[in-house]
Amino acid sequence: MLKKQSILQENQTPDFCLMADKNQNEKHTTIKRWQILKNVIDGKLSLRDASRELEVSYRQAIRMKKAVVEKGVRGLIHGNTGRKPGNSMSDKDIEKITELSQKKYAVLNDTRLSEVLQKEHDIKVSRETIRKIRRSNNIQPLKIRNKQRIPFSENRAREGVCLFWDCIITKWFPESDYACCLFAAIDDASGRCVRTRFFPFEESAVYLWGLQNVVATYGIPKQIIQDKNPLLKRNDSDWSIEEQLRGEAEPTQIGKAMEALGICSVFVNTSRQKKYFNRIFEQLNICLAEELFQHNIKDINEGNHFLEQCFVEDFNKNYALSSNLAENCWKRSIPNCDLERICSFRYDGELSNSKVVKVGDMYISLDKKYADQFLSSKDLEVRQLLDGSWQVYFKDKVIGSHPSTSLLEPVRTKIRPKRNTTRAVQCKWTYPANKI
Repeated sequence: MLKKQSILQENQTPDFCLMADKNQNEKHTTIKRWQILKNVIDGKLSLRDASRELEVSYRQAIRMKKAVVEKGVRGLIHGNTGRKPGNSMSDKDIEKITELSQKKYAVLNDTRLSEVLQKEHDIKVSRETIRKIRRSNNIQPLKIRNKQRIPFSENRAREGVCLFWDCIITKWFPESDYACCLFAAIDDASGRCVRTRFFPFEESAVYLWGLQNVVATYGIPKQIIQDKNPLLKRNDSDWSIEEQLRGEAEPTQIGKAMEALGICSVFVNTSRQKKYFNRIFEQLNICLAEELFQHNIKDINEGNHFLEQCFVEDFNKNYALSSNLAENCWKRSIPNCDLERICSFRYDGELSNSKVVKVGDMYISLDKKYADQFLSSKDLEVRQLLDGSWQVYFKDKVIGSHPSTSLLEPVRTKIRPKRNTTRAVQCKWTYPANKI
């Protein structure tokens, strides 16, 4: 008993223990444990009750009491307390890194400095360690920012300069078994969604519908940014002699409509432009998916009604930037512009001797007052409007019409060359056969 009391008296002032527990937030600090175990050794408290106060098992309390009897308060302190970690850097290396950061390598960022130190000075150190060393010595991070780059337009501050559009195909309605297409057109300057609608699948008619509605509502934009979709940009190698001499392929049906309206087509080429292009539609995708789930929208019809009634207006109110419509760049109109004719499918028809225009397996008869005139196939322009109806134009006059048929994707087919003629490729836009 005298031996135990002498050990306790020798360690009566555990100042180092206070230092060890200075930053601890435990319920029972080392000092508290010391006081409880001291009462146990003095016989004022049973070890069973002490284990409850210490919130440890009885076996652990026995080991703690034994450590206190042998080492005093030091028996309650972990053996690694106050020791330097084995993987820590030496003070010499820290001073060297600090000196190099302030002088020789002051222009390097943290990541680049870690690579240079390992290569030239044989100092293995992570970027995070360098960051801590630099910030502790008041060495601020490098904030070298390049001049802001505008990927597609030199002036994004005005609406109508740059318009993005895309068809996003995904499973928008959770209860549906198929994916559908969402057409969206967003202005680059304000981030305003100018037109959006659900369609069963992606086709040229979707883009023509969007173009017609945007021009009718807002005006004609200067340029439209789009991806290299085959519906928007031809990727085939079958060029006619005229195309080869001209140095560019004939545009698609959508490209022809944009050319007629004077809209510049800009396609996404680089990976940086692709990231920018995807980021334009990112917020719209996230918000729309959440709203469709919350309102339990089940099909395309309900989805289009939801878009028109509330979603587009709420989205523009929350995320679009305010713009001065008096300073926008939308071109309001073009003289003698027939928007329905421009935003439609154009076909190459054949005029027979009986004054009937053949398109695929369909025949369109001309009006009697024009049937007697001398006309050729090159003088005529055959159009299928978005409502499915057909019209034949001679300059700006409608000289023939046909009731509505199915609105199908035009097919660009090759024309078989005649004998003893050039073998150059010739193509024409035809209506899919047996689909009327």
